[in-house]
Amino acid sequence: MTIADDGSIKVVDFFIPWEKKALDGNDRDLGTTPVEILPSEFTCGDVKRIGVITGKTGKTYFLNLDDMGGYRNGPNRLDNILQTYENGFAVYAGAGVYPLEGGYIYIQGMIKMRTSPQRSNFV
Repeated sequence: MTIADDGSIKVVDFFIPWEKKALDGNDRDLGTTPVEILPSEFTCGDVKRIGVITGKTGKTYFLNLDDMGGYRNGPNRLDNILQTYENGFAVYAGAGVYPLEGGYIYIQGMIKMRTSPQRSNFV
């Protein structure tokens, strides 16, 4: 978003997963985690600003923050983002980031079991 001279807010870029309707209908949307803006040590070719967001499905989306992809703008009307990684576990917290030694992203997922949840950590 940007703030115009008159004080109004204007959307300049956004990302919505291609399967938004199915995610919303099953309460599996992205509303559980904030976008993590990665430090400048994380780059990908010409992409200098990268964001990471993970949702209730466990999918982690890597976004180019200068071209976030919009909605169904990729090949075959899928996501137009850098990469999707499927954790296989629901995620309800933002990513942890360690930029040294090549860089690491830490995502904590949750496996739902019959009796009680168990936590599973990913690096």
